[in-house]
Amino acid sequence: MSGVSPEMRPVRARTAIAPLASAVVVLAMTAQSARAHDAVEAALGSLVDAELAFARMGLARGVREAFLANFADDGIVFEPAPVKLREAWSRRPKPDDPLAVKLEWAPAQAGISRSHDMGYTTGPSTLALPESTTTFIGRAHTQPSLFPCSSTPLSAP
Repeated sequence: MSGVSPEMRPVRARTAIAPLASAVVVLAMTAQSARAHDAVEAALGSLVDAELAFARMGLARGVREAFLANFADDGIVFEPAPVKLREAWSRRPKPDDPLAVKLEWAPAQAGISRSHDMGYTTGPSTLALPESTTTFIGRAHTQPSLFPCSSTPLSAP
């Protein structure tokens, strides 16, 4: 280091080390971020795979069996009040034709918690029911000019 006084040499060495140390820190953070991203992708993939397997099971073996096989023991469904699905649906008689009701669905969006232990999926679905299980309720009002009559299909698997 010609031209640099002896007292300035340590300062110059520290100045050269600082950018190198910063680069090492940035690379370590990037690697950690990439691993975290991979873990999120794996968790989301697992969640979506489980939902697609549920949908396939519903089409192959019936909606009732798919829900009973995939719902947690303490999982709750609203009918309209909250009930434990496995307890409530296990008490119901099995349908004569388990494939008569068809649920077609696939997740369009999914999310997962930071701890990867809870997630959600959402997407469009179609529930096809046999005609014999569909009930129509008509609404009529005393002043038809203000409120037209309509029918609403209601059903339960």
